[in-house]
Amino acid sequence: MDLRAFSLCVTLYAAPALAQSSGLDDAIPIHTRASDSGEAPHAWAGAPSFKCRLDGRFAFYPALGPDHPRTLPWRWHTESIRSGDTELVDGVPHEGAAHDFRWERTWPGCIEAYDVRSDGVEQTFTIARKPGHGAITILGRVDTELAATPTAEPAHTSLTFRSASGEPLMTYGAATAIDATGQRIPMHTEFSSSHITLRLDAESVASASFPLVVDPILSSFSVAPVDDSAVAVAEPGTASRPCFHAFTRTFSATDRDCFAYRARLDGTFSTLIYADLTADDVTSVDVAIDVVGSRYVLGTTRKEGTSNAGKILFEALGFSATPLQQGSSIGSIVLNTDTLRNISIAANPDDERILAVYDLESATGHTVEARRVDFSFPGGSLTSDVLGTLATVTEPVRPCLAALPDADRWLACWTTSAGGTSRIMGRRVRTTDEAFETPAILYQTGSENFSRIRVAGAGGRYCATYYSSPIGFGVIAIRAHRFDWIGAASAPSVYPRATVSFGGTYTNNDLACDRNTQSQWLAAYTETVGVAGSTVRLARLGLHGEVIDTVQAHGSSTGRPAVGAVEWIEPPSATTAGSWSVQYTLRQSHEVYAIEEPYPAGVDQHPIVAPGCASADTEQWAPAIAGSEFFWGEMWGHNGAAAAIGIALSQSNVPLDSIGMSGCVLGVDPASAVFVPTPTGTSGNATITFRLNDDPVFTGSFYTQWLHLEPGANVLGVVTRGARVHDVQ
Repeated sequence: MDLRAFSLCVTLYAAPALAQSSGLDDAIPIHTRASDSGEAPHAWAGAPSFKCRLDGRFAFYPALGPDHPRTLPWRWHTESIRSGDTELVDGVPHEGAAHDFRWERTWPGCIEAYDVRSDGVEQTFTIARKPGHGAITILGRVDTELAATPTAEPAHTSLTFRSASGEPLMTYGAATAIDATGQRIPMHTEFSSSHITLRLDAESVASASFPLVVDPILSSFSVAPVDDSAVAVAEPGTASRPCFHAFTRTFSATDRDCFAYRARLDGTFSTLIYADLTADDVTSVDVAIDVVGSRYVLGTTRKEGTSNAGKILFEALGFSATPLQQGSSIGSIVLNTDTLRNISIAANPDDERILAVYDLESATGHTVEARRVDFSFPGGSLTSDVLGTLATVTEPVRPCLAALPDADRWLACWTTSAGGTSRIMGRRVRTTDEAFETPAILYQTGSENFSRIRVAGAGGRYCATYYSSPIGFGVIAIRAHRFDWIGAASAPSVYPRATVSFGGTYTNNDLACDRNTQSQWLAAYTETVGVAGSTVRLARLGLHGEVIDTVQAHGSSTGRPAVGAVEWIEPPSATTAGSWSVQYTLRQSHEVYAIEEPYPAGVDQHPIVAPGCASADTEQWAPAIAGSEFFWGEMWGHNGAAAAIGIALSQSNVPLDSIGMSGCVLGVDPASAVFVPTPTGTSGNATITFRLNDDPVFTGSFYTQWLHLEPGANVLGVVTRGARVHDVQ
């Protein structure tokens, strides 16, 4: 008989996770990881409401949340398992993982095991045969700062463990023995200040059919809320364009763990590929895609316990990484005297380099520091250089980087306050020689405080969103600034400031750029509603940073959503509109959502509303998106003849036979139409590019119709293509 088939067991459960929307509430399999302190690697596993260390001594860490200054583990050490006079815990056990979710410690007389589940850890002691006469007694020593009331006498009862302030954190349930026939027998539990004893009396042992199962339950009362988060989507050409979502969970104020999942763009979180459950405090996280190396790169800042020793850790995984075990740490940077936080990283799409910016706090203040990281594969070596200080500031700051470098430049932005003036700052770093360009003030004022800045852009066109809090009287808002910083220009060209949302309580979460049009952005933010409600909103911004439309991605009467991140998803072809990947969480209930937010329906459709008389009718148009700086159309098949296009706000149906264009119809209203000569390319195609404004926002329909020379087609030698309607959204 397999000893694992039946067991004497103690089950430790965490509070049931409430999420319905993703696999993030599944158990985290057993894996080995070293902490930043340099001690030997240990085996870890967990779930949203707990984590556990499984080697040497079993330790259970209930999720406490940010209001608790530090994590309070509950440790169990089996001192004795006796059946009458026979001791089953004897000698040195053999221990190790039996599979992804089971850890075993094998003694000569029994198997002690821990099975990790999404709702807890099942602790088992397997006794295949009755080894002796008399009562069965399990004695375990509990080491913890949590306190439970000692039992006055042995009883079938549960134990509640509390913090020093009296807050209940864990409950050890009453034990029940189940024999091989299914008979359930209540067991007695006894607790002193440091020991738990489970006892099945001799009479029950004598009548029981072996094997025997005992299952008290240890449950916690909360789940770890999600804190910092980031997302990256692989570029076209990679396998299935996977999405990587990294985030931290707050087990206590000084113990934040880090996780990463490889997700599909339909919102399904398919694979856990990274977990750091150690006692190290992961203070911030960011993620980037290194297309050249076909890998996902995770950058974190972290602290060791309550010290100020700081560390940046870079780790990389391939796009096809399997759960946890394929993640390879490719290097780390240790700073032993400074506090590092608020990391932002970006990949260079053309080579092996990553740029990182972060807040470095020392005894003399705060600096925004930049660091270049070079990866060399195969071999997985890492080199790193501190490029220098981007800025010196007087307060903690969260710098951010543009999602991708602009050709040969990265862009870093941050907020600062000095002398009563708040500023939005930007500075470019050249990738060719890692030199800093002159910093620029994007906006400044003496009447507001700025925080939580985000920046995204491509091709030298950027947008920054940030939280604006008035000094004295004013409106709390999320603002946006569009600016162009192209080529070797020493300073950006800044558009007037726009307002994303105002009049409530907001958190600016993330920003992504449509890298096709280079003039569309998606801003994600959270608005608090009432005492305990909130909404997650997405605002689409145009070429001036003005809001084109908003979508309420999630509304809640309870709980406080925290948007994780948004990222642009490249379309499969140049003729197809792209979309955004949006991922957000409900902090307390731990629901995690991922949605694909497409461009508005119909923007990529340009139907013909009036017939043409040309011998061919071949055109291609960009999606008609409000706020697009580069809306374009192309016509070909006219043999390079001179061409023009008519653009109007209304449709017509005017026969042109009277001017020598027999069989042709003018489909754009001649009273409002503008006719523009169009350049002809080397292949004979004609093109037109113009803006669809967002200041004020232009939506609705407009009409276009190409005209071009076609000698011999009619008396005039001019023909029309079909008139098309463009529904701008």
